Amino acid sequence: MKRYKYVLLGVMLFVLAGVLSCVKTKQSRALPDTSPVEFVGTCQEGDCLEGSGTMDLDGGGKYIGDFKQGKFNGQGTITLADGSSFSGSFRNGRYQGGGAVVAVDGRKGTCLKESDCLNGSGMITFEDKTVYDGRFRLGLLEGYGFISTP
Repeated sequence: MKRYKYVLLGVMLFVLAGVLSCVKTKQSRALPDTSPVEFVGTCQEGDCLEGSGTMDLDGGGKYIGDFKQGKFNGQGTITLADGSSFSGSFRNGRYQGGGAVVAVDGRKGTCLKESDCLNGSGMITFEDKTVYDGRFRLGLLEGYGFISTP
């Protein structure tokens, strides 16, 4: 009889452990910051409100290209403080791809049109045929993405 109680107690503990492991617990984690990066700087040359000009960016870097309502809009090239650069189309201050990319490590590539390989989601194909498809923040790979090599 005593042995029966221990077996019954063991079975009950086993079932209880199974039930407790099925209970979902709330976990929180920080989501990546996907807010657009606003570039600010000082106009060095030309018309940085409604036209073409050169702007030195706060924190280092430079944008040379077209402006509309004081934002990058049209064709241009942005060079960041780390030396990476992005040429192509800009709209409302955001990179729209379709141009040349030079990564921090010096590798050259092309950002697909309608991709934001600067701050958002995009796809870059490098000269060595390596492809990265994923998220970017200030030109760096960030968050989820896929890399395929030749």
